[in-house]
Amino acid sequence: GLRGELSAAQRDRDNVRREAEGLRIERDRALGMLEGAEKQLGSAQGREDALRTGMDGLREEVGTMQASERATAIEGERLRSELAGAARVAEEKLEVLHLLQ
Repeated sequence: GLRGELSAAQRDRDNVRREAEGLRIERDRALGMLEGAEKQLGSAQGREDALRTGMDGLREEVGTMQASERATAIEGERLRSELAGAARVAEEKLEVLHLLQ
């Protein structure tokens, strides 16, 4: 009768408590996994930022190298032009010498 119902109610209450405790444990485990995933994401974002910074540095370096190459090419062109002028002057002097002989 009444004792049986009371006993059944206590069993039900204990079962609900056990279920609630199991759910709490699962929730804590899920929260732990979420925290771990957030840390991994933060770490991945940190690595991505470092890579992006490295790539920016490389781009700058390449830009500097290209500018240096352009400057070298311009200087080479100037020197070639100077040499061509000097060669013309030398040829003219040789012609004058031939004419004088």
